[in-house]
Amino acid sequence: MKNHYEEMIMKIEQQKRESEQILKKEKQAWIAEEMALRKKVDEQKEAFSEEKRQMKNHYEEMIMKIEQQKREEVKLAEQKAASEISQAAVLQREASEQREQQW
Repeated sequence: MKNHYEEMIMKIEQQKRESEQILKKEKQAWIAEEMALRKKVDEQKEAFSEEKRQMKNHYEEMIMKIEQQKREEVKLAEQKAASEISQAAVLQREASEQREQQW
């Protein structure tokens, strides 16, 4: 009888060791999967940050171009206004000279 119990204890201990090994392998697999997921999340964070930086740069460039375009438009409008004022002054002077000649 003693041998039978010893055999059962040995079988149970063997099953326990096998179960522990299985659990250890499963734990290692979970750790590996967790590390892979963390790496993937980190890569996605980095990609998002890069995309965000590129978008920010793109919009800053667009704003700078628009501001430059507006400055050029204002400059052209000022030049046009100055030209029109100059033409008006010339026309006024010519009209004034013609009135003087009529007298």
